[in-house]
Amino acid sequence: DVLPQLDLLVHFQVQYAWVLTACLLWLLIQRRFGWSILAAAALSLPVIRIAPWYFQSPTPSHLETHEAQTELELLSCNIKYTNTNYQSLIKLIKEADADIVVVQEVTHAWELALAKLSNIYPHRIAHPAPGPRGMLMLSKLPFLRSKVEVHPTTQHCVLAGWIRFDRQEILIIAAHPFRPGLRRGPTLLASELEMAANLANNDTRNVILIGDLNTTMWSSTYTRFVQNHHLSNLRRGFGIHASWSRGIPWLSAIPIDHCLIGDNFHGVSFELLPIVGSDHDAINALVKLQQ
Repeated sequence: DVLPQLDLLVHFQVQYAWVLTACLLWLLIQRRFGWSILAAAALSLPVIRIAPWYFQSPTPSHLETHEAQTELELLSCNIKYTNTNYQSLIKLIKEADADIVVVQEVTHAWELALAKLSNIYPHRIAHPAPGPRGMLMLSKLPFLRSKVEVHPTTQHCVLAGWIRFDRQEILIIAAHPFRPGLRRGPTLLASELEMAANLANNDTRNVILIGDLNTTMWSSTYTRFVQNHHLSNLRRGFGIHASWSRGIPWLSAIPIDHCLIGDNFHGVSFELLPIVGSDHDAINALVKLQQ
């Protein structure tokens, strides 16, 4: 890209649509039909980007021809590291009852608080840290092996856990890249996403990448990443589900928390759950594994 910082402007497609819709309605009321045509043309640009996320992509043929399929449920929570509502999150995790739980911005205090879940989630990969850089992965299923990668520049970590699920080995990757800024644009973000993908050794068919990825589906950084690594977004067919910030969710929020899946998975459901004390919603994802 000529000016990578411009990539930051594409995240607000829903907001652009709201503003342009208001402008179009005002112009129609004022009977300024020439300007109304221009406003409608401008409105079509964000609408074209938004609308496909509300239409389910066709179920792959290999999923339709086999009855034996299994489901894996995941919960991802960016808790906001200054948050101290430990019991509320514990309650949320217990109620969701997911197989895999990823918690971002985990401090040492949060790791200690979530140790109370060890009877439900006996397996964990932990990398607590001050500020927003820590992360924790909890699992009901044992890890065959695990790995923690730390980005040399941002110090944000990536957690990787390999599990055996229905006779297949699956790689769960939890990521929380550093947010893009005006100085470097999405350069560091792209670097951290690649660091996460490299854990799959160029085979993402049995990979699930989940977490606060600090980018939306309309970013060229995001688009290149999912295309290069043959991943699909579980959101497709379920809507935008803007997950941050929760101030005015239907107006101000953007979708930056994601669950990306490889070709051997098919999305079953995707929903948001509120986290007390956080500016993010949790994402609750259910995926189907083809045997």
